[in-house]
Amino acid sequence: KKTLFQNFCTLRGKLENEFIPPVFEDLLDPFLFSDAEKTVKIIFDAIEKKERIMIFGDYDLDGMSGSAILFLGLKTLGAHVSYRLPSRADGYGLSEKFIQDAHSHDVKVFITTDCGISNFKEVEIAKKLGMKFIITDHHSIPDQIPNYDAAWHPLLPTENFPDKDLTGAGVAWYFCAALLRRKFGAENSRKIEEELLELAVLGTVADCGSLRGENRKITILGLDHLKNTKNSGLQALLKSSGTHPEKLTAESIGFFLGPRLNAAGRLAHPKTSLELLLGDAGKAEELEKLNRERQDMVKIFVEEAEAQLVLNNTKEFAATIVASEEWLAGVIGLISGKLAERYGKPTIAFAILEDKITGSCRGPENFNIVETLRKINKKNPEYFFGFGGHAEAAGLSLHPEYFQDFCLAYNEEVKNIRGENPEPPFLKYDAELPRKITTAEIKELQQKAQPFGIGNPSPLFKFSGLEVVKIKTVGKDNTHLSLFLKAEYKNATEFLSGIFFQAGEFSDKIQVGDTLDVLALPTINEWQGKESISLQIKDLRKIIES
Repeated sequence: KKTLFQNFCTLRGKLENEFIPPVFEDLLDPFLFSDAEKTVKIIFDAIEKKERIMIFGDYDLDGMSGSAILFLGLKTLGAHVSYRLPSRADGYGLSEKFIQDAHSHDVKVFITTDCGISNFKEVEIAKKLGMKFIITDHHSIPDQIPNYDAAWHPLLPTENFPDKDLTGAGVAWYFCAALLRRKFGAENSRKIEEELLELAVLGTVADCGSLRGENRKITILGLDHLKNTKNSGLQALLKSSGTHPEKLTAESIGFFLGPRLNAAGRLAHPKTSLELLLGDAGKAEELEKLNRERQDMVKIFVEEAEAQLVLNNTKEFAATIVASEEWLAGVIGLISGKLAERYGKPTIAFAILEDKITGSCRGPENFNIVETLRKINKKNPEYFFGFGGHAEAAGLSLHPEYFQDFCLAYNEEVKNIRGENPEPPFLKYDAELPRKITTAEIKELQQKAQPFGIGNPSPLFKFSGLEVVKIKTVGKDNTHLSLFLKAEYKNATEFLSGIFFQAGEFSDKIQVGDTLDVLALPTINEWQGKESISLQIKDLRKIIES
């Protein structure tokens, strides 16, 4: 019979050898980027002339990781380099004040990471002030492309680099790899390149990069090095988050490391996290505190958003739109994400500020948010200060006087695209498991099929007819649901523990003796030297006897 992993490969339409872990040499040549040679000349000229170089990043983890990679890479080359990050109050992307700041410090080369491709006006100003301008970015290409000196952007029509899915941190890594190899040779630069992969994996996973192609290589190789990192900041972060280095996975970044690193950009200033990424272990405690504040805040704000939908009677609208003067701009993306997941609709959460209204958008699969915003902008450009992002996640800022008009236009546009009765959200599972599975099979699946994330979702299986033996709520505020279940197979009975995160509110709907169909990811639970199978439940339904 086939093992669980072999069945998984068949179900996903993959060959087993497609899951062979990559080696460093498998990474594509950075000189495949169209402007690599131009960049080498600009940077090496600036270093030779001892000219100042400034890096400009973003307040999310992809932008912070990209900034750290560029800073460490350029420092290694002997560059006179500094960095700037915007706060949430500054808004996404580059603004003129940062260009003027660079000019006041006699900066001659300005480099963006995880932003820049939408900054036509700001690039023009920088060029007039005598700066060379290099863009490294991965966001949607606007109608008007800036007049840069060099650009590293996989989606540019003129770009030859074959992989189009890199995130900002991934692009920054290739940028540095080209410079380091030209300076030291590929063999001598390998050690620093591998250390920079520890930072590239953080941005790649946190920014939901598709874990195929180069992103998969960056993730696997980056995680391997992160497990043994010499970076004291990252060591402190692993410790404070309770993440055991040997058990580090892409999910560890998504659920534990990423939220802590993003907390600074959400509630304070992203430089705190960037300083940790550059080796400052003392920042870990500060990030831990900010992350706890963020968790408490989001819980309250999501409850307020839910109440708002009921009060305004807008639950049945095509789009979910909520807004408040009390919400911080740094957490509206989390509010939007939670509501989008719950209702399966395109969602925008707005923070109402004094002079503008800032929104964060999330959407279901197969709905392109940026294209929707682009359509509205073409008809009514006066609504916007600006917008940008990706298909399933975007940001925007609006003139307050046009807020109501925008909300009506967005709801109408969503209705036109998705129809009057769009399909409700549903979970796809790989297969039903009709037999008892072993811990060895689950281990093989977990080890060989990783990393899990966008482009390679965690394997999800259906377990039918499970009997509830025990049920209780666990966690802070009884947030989660813990179940002990009995499975009956042809020749065997099996007892399985299960945890259903964020489902504590449903505890009164399920009783001992009930029969359930469960969609779950099987995992290994280790306790006092013994291993048992535990189900990470994603959904369940009660079987009602007719």
